[in-house]
Amino acid sequence: MTRLNNSIRDSIINAAVFDAFDEKIKKHKAKETPLADKLYEMTYGEISEKVRKAKLPEGWTRSSTRLRIICDGFQYYRTDKNLSDQLEMSESNYVPLSGYDNHLTISPEHPMFQEFQDWLNEHIDIQAEKAKLLADVKANVYSCNTVKQLLDKWPESEVYLKAIPTRGTAIVPLMLVKDVNKRIGLPKSEDKK
Repeated sequence: MTRLNNSIRDSIINAAVFDAFDEKIKKHKAKETPLADKLYEMTYGEISEKVRKAKLPEGWTRSSTRLRIICDGFQYYRTDKNLSDQLEMSESNYVPLSGYDNHLTISPEHPMFQEFQDWLNEHIDIQAEKAKLLADVKANVYSCNTVKQLLDKWPESEVYLKAIPTRGTAIVPLMLVKDVNKRIGLPKSEDKK
């Protein structure tokens, strides 16, 4: 009977939550590039085309695959309640030379504001649903001490048990044991008799 330690429990929990949300998160993330491309075209489309045709000397322009925005709910670090302020475009495009700090402001008056807020709200909903499932699965798994208890309580969890190592015995070379004992100052086995 294999005991469930916290590492095994966490592996089961993470695998279950990943299975439940992997596709949903991928679909949500896939909406980023079309939004970024649309925003780029709306903001720089004409200028970008002129720059392409002008064939300016090296260093006069720069290109990037990312746009940075200032918008409610978007910040440098992605969290459960925020999305990243850096949007990935489908290809590298010309951007103003002011570089990394050139943010596009998406205020409530901006024509794309509602699209960005809808995308953000979808992210918040997914994260809230994920947190709830995580708590429920964690409560279920942590209430069990052995694999048998877990399978009795939640038989479907068997698919997540494949990664659990089977109990084995470690073989420690005898010379290593003697060396460690000597360095620690422990008496030899014969000395105990």
